[in-house]
Amino acid sequence: MSISIALRFAPFSHSPGTCCLIPFSTWQVQVFPAKLIFTNLVGGEVEELCLPVEGSVKKFTVTLNLEKGRVEVIGHGKKGFFSYQITPAGLQWRKGEHTSLPFIKPVDLAPSKLRLSLGVKKKQEWDQVQARGEMKEVFPFWLKLASLIPEQPLSKKKWGALQLLPDLERAFQAGFQGILCPTTKDHNHLGLVPEEEVPGSVSPLPLLHAGAKQILSLFFSEVAEKVALLPALPKEFDAGKLTGAETKEGTLFDLEWSKRKLKKVVIHPKADGEIQLALPRGANAFRVNKRDSWSSKKPLSLKKGQRLFLDRF
Repeated sequence: MSISIALRFAPFSHSPGTCCLIPFSTWQVQVFPAKLIFTNLVGGEVEELCLPVEGSVKKFTVTLNLEKGRVEVIGHGKKGFFSYQITPAGLQWRKGEHTSLPFIKPVDLAPSKLRLSLGVKKKQEWDQVQARGEMKEVFPFWLKLASLIPEQPLSKKKWGALQLLPDLERAFQAGFQGILCPTTKDHNHLGLVPEEEVPGSVSPLPLLHAGAKQILSLFFSEVAEKVALLPALPKEFDAGKLTGAETKEGTLFDLEWSKRKLKKVVIHPKADGEIQLALPRGANAFRVNKRDSWSSKKPLSLKKGQRLFLDRF
């Protein structure tokens, strides 16, 4: 028994000027066919890079590959097909050339197995995703991207789009541009954010991370020494999977649910001990390892390296 998510997260856009966060850094890049504009979202430094691309450019595509942790760009210009990848280390061109980006300092992040699927398998063209505005479609990308970007603390005073938290739908509408690139300003002037001058020292990155924590708390949380499964499941998220959710002690949980009810849970203990589960209303018992019936009121014994399989909730 196992739970896995086959969906690959690689949203893309054909729009010149698309903004993307560069994984493992605090920088965003705005991608035009013949120019890149880099902005540090912690500090505000701006760098520009002109590219050896001549137009008119066709089939221009910017992909934020969340599986490989990089931005990918392709297109057809006057001199033919071009392709390169953007990472903190620089631009890696298809023909082997390398362009360094010395102003970007890469950040080492602990690997995360956290993934979410809410049953949406639509084409990941981000302009269409934004137009639909369905959180069932957006949340899996939001959660995954946050694990690839260094976390920044949320200040006591919320500036700009940060004021929209915890309303994630409105925060998405006004607080992001390009492919999930956070911003303090409502660039579309939707009337959701006060028209005020935001200090340049204020980073929009906490919008990404604070939002991701809220998303995770809908499906998994730790409260009063209990692990809560599906504690605040929205009615529109009636089916889905969550894998790689981690407790403070490092134990990993994989969940699967449908019709708003838990179907399967896999626990990957990292140490010996006990754990108490808080289950959704109506789930008073379950089966352990396909043989033992177990009351939800009893703690589970954990042994390092020995997975537990729970079903029949």
